[in-house]
Amino acid sequence: MIAEHPVIMGILNLTPDSFFDGGCYETVDAAVERAKKMLAEGAEIIDIGGESTRPGFTPIDAETEWLRIGDVLKKVSKLGVKISVDTYKPVVAKRALEHGATIVNDVYAFEHLDEAISLAKYFGAELVVTHNSRNRLLSRDIIANVREDFQRAISEANKHNFDTKNLILDVGIGFVGTPVNDIEIISRLGELTNEFQERVLIGTSRKSFMKIFGEPTAAERLPCTLAATMVAYLGGCAIFRVHDVKANLDVLNFAKAMYGRRYFP
Repeated sequence: MIAEHPVIMGILNLTPDSFFDGGCYETVDAAVERAKKMLAEGAEIIDIGGESTRPGFTPIDAETEWLRIGDVLKKVSKLGVKISVDTYKPVVAKRALEHGATIVNDVYAFEHLDEAISLAKYFGAELVVTHNSRNRLLSRDIIANVREDFQRAISEANKHNFDTKNLILDVGIGFVGTPVNDIEIISRLGELTNEFQERVLIGTSRKSFMKIFGEPTAAERLPCTLAATMVAYLGGCAIFRVHDVKANLDVLNFAKAMYGRRYFP
């Protein structure tokens, strides 16, 4: 089913090495202005991250990560926008929740799911869990892998009496193996959104799988990003994690006007 109210999550990377906008917001003021711009363009969530998780990223310690995001997060929390913290470290997530974040976006949540759910429940926060192929074997059917992770997340949430209305399921574009896997997930999203009542999030924005369509650099990948947003909307995704807020929101508004709330196979 098509989402009645698709939501834009604007990406605010406070990193020197993110694949697209690393190093763009090196001061607190610059980062806050970027958040204000995304909010003005229609973002309903600002996703703040201090460590890149692009392929081949260099891990950093929790204190370095917090030093990158702490002051920005505190100021953005005063803008009246919902804040997500993009971190896989529980100690960073906890500090962010204590200072105004209300969503934890954890790309490795399945590696410490019990702790991630317990933390979100304690703070009354929402939790994004991401299908991720790190340290695991994939079956021949990528959708079966995603489905298995989503079922596990819901099962663990129920065990902890964590309201699944606060659970967000990320299909894991860029974390699932190959560009072909990514494309298959996007093309078969309806199989997931028809099965799971929880909100499904997608983050395709300028990612490297788009190289196979002739867009080799991140700067060149906006057209493919917008096409993926349209397909994902028709596939029933509810939350879209993007760099380019206005352009993606324009696509969503157009798609919603054209297709409304009709059902698609």
